[in-house]
Amino acid sequence: MDIVSHLKPKFVLMENVVDLVKFEGSFLGRYAMGCLVGMGYQARMGMMAVGAYGLPQFRMRVFLWGALPTEKLPSYPLPTHNVVVRGVTPLEFEVENDEGRDEIPYDLEPQIEFQRFIRLRRDEMPGYLNVKSEVIEHPLCDHRPLLLNQDDYERVCVRVRPDNKVEWDPDVERKKVSSGKPLVPDYAMTFVNGTSSKACYRF
Repeated sequence: MDIVSHLKPKFVLMENVVDLVKFEGSFLGRYAMGCLVGMGYQARMGMMAVGAYGLPQFRMRVFLWGALPTEKLPSYPLPTHNVVVRGVTPLEFEVENDEGRDEIPYDLEPQIEFQRFIRLRRDEMPGYLNVKSEVIEHPLCDHRPLLLNQDDYERVCVRVRPDNKVEWDPDVERKKVSSGKPLVPDYAMTFVNGTSSKACYRF
């Protein structure tokens, strides 16, 4: 804000992560807005999802517009892209918790161009100059998952509650895994007024 105060630009555009409006009751966001208004700027804050503007991800970002009173405060652009599902990549492989192979052969030939591309070796990539590349099989490499103990394996994909919270209720018996330990372990719970908003929603 010191730079804005010194340069007095016609427009100000700031971008940041959504924690700007989530941290400490939106303190940082309110502070930024207050600074701009205090310097005589019009100000507008909003969030946009980058996937709605052509990027292949769903990342939310916070944007803060500022404009001098002599200028027109810009509005946020309307989304330019929609998510259109025309099919998904066919299943490539399945691995178990105890998978120990470094290389796994594919059971099926590639069915779409994307599968064909990701199976290429480095020397088969477009633009690679090695013309003496041998034609060999394309095994799946580097897909050995971390071996989970039985307790954690039973906790995989457990959804405790849809509101992303766990509660400590001494009158209700806690669910347990087969070893007798709690399904939601103590180390995954941070008790704040009896609830935790970020504990153990999904392992």
